[in-house]
Amino acid sequence: MQKIRAYEVWIVYFSGKYSKEELEEIAMTTPAIKAVEFEDTFLQNKIERRAYEQREKAIRDYYSYMNSYKEEGLQEGLQKGLQQGLYQQAIQTAKNMLKDKVDIKLISKYTNLSIEEINKIKVE
Repeated sequence: MQKIRAYEVWIVYFSGKYSKEELEEIAMTTPAIKAVEFEDTFLQNKIERRAYEQREKAIRDYYSYMNSYKEEGLQEGLQKGLQQGLYQQAIQTAKNMLKDKVDIKLISKYTNLSIEEINKIKVE
């Protein structure tokens, strides 16, 4: 068969005007057509196709779960970080109030820190 351009290969392949041997020769030199023929064979085998579909679904499910767990972990981390930041701010506020000789009960009221926590800060 003479040398033909890529788009002509597809025209020849789908035209139905060439013999099986000529089409096989074209398919052997054209990876895309080789893939199409493999796909046709694959799609005809129901057991292999079903196994492939199940494997693909398992992979999609895995990535879906991983993404949801990742998002959940990020949210949890942000929440913990926010809580830690607020706690550190309360400690700093308590330290400043202690410097100004504010009553411990009043410090506890405005910082939501326990009196025990404030006494620990006072000792530091």
